[in-house]
Amino acid sequence: MNTLGHSKNADIAPLMDSGWTLACNAAARFNARYIPPMQTLCNDDGCLVRVGDMAGDLMQFDDNHFTVAGSKFFVGQIAHQILN
Repeated sequence: MNTLGHSKNADIAPLMDSGWTLACNAAARFNARYIPPMQTLCNDDGCLVRVGDMAGDLMQFDDNHFTVAGSKFFVGQIAHQILN
């Protein structure tokens, strides 16, 4: 991966906080753990939209579904959390 591109977001913190709370509470009811994608894919510059320079290196193909490249990247980033 040569280039990681981010989209600019005005302020995603409120969305992240409210979504995390709901998802974490739901996961806890089933003795599961929620790993928030935005925590891994977003920073102060925005959210990741590309994982490389090629046309197929987009993270998502619509507003909330990863592409194959996006899925591989995300799982690679959180694998240590899943396996521990």
